Amino acid sequence: MSTAWIIGAQTKAKPVVPKWSGITYLQDQQTTDGEVSVKKFIELISKPIYVKDNRDNKFYTVNSFTITFGERGLYEDEAGKPMIVTDYLTRRCTDQVDTAMLKELRFRAKPGDTAYIENVMFRNENFKDKFSQEAQPIKIILTK
Repeated sequence: MSTAWIIGAQTKAKPVVPKWSGITYLQDQQTTDGEVSVKKFIELISKPIYVKDNRDNKFYTVNSFTITFGERGLYEDEAGKPMIVTDYLTRRCTDQVDTAMLKELRFRAKPGDTAYIENVMFRNENFKDKFSQEAQPIKIILTK
């Protein structure tokens, strides 16, 4: 019993490898997370999304990403009691949100809603990437 513990205690921990190859930014190349006004969000999301590659600290447009929009709404349960429920709308996009999704966002977006930009894939031609690299996801909370 004690021998197994000694062997287990002597194994080396694996080095921590960063999961993400870059940091995701909205069109202004400054907004990467946090709170953004509804007006500014619509303005930024209508243009391409960027990634700052960790290897050379330069910005590149993304190849693809997934946007999930969480719209909070007030509903009634079966007893007529009010409750807040979140409806989700998800779309897979190329370098920017497509026209149909942008139209939905313009119509639905209001303070308190949340946008998640995930599965952000990009390629850095300077490093001759054969496969897309994945960048860090971001969460944007809409404000007034």
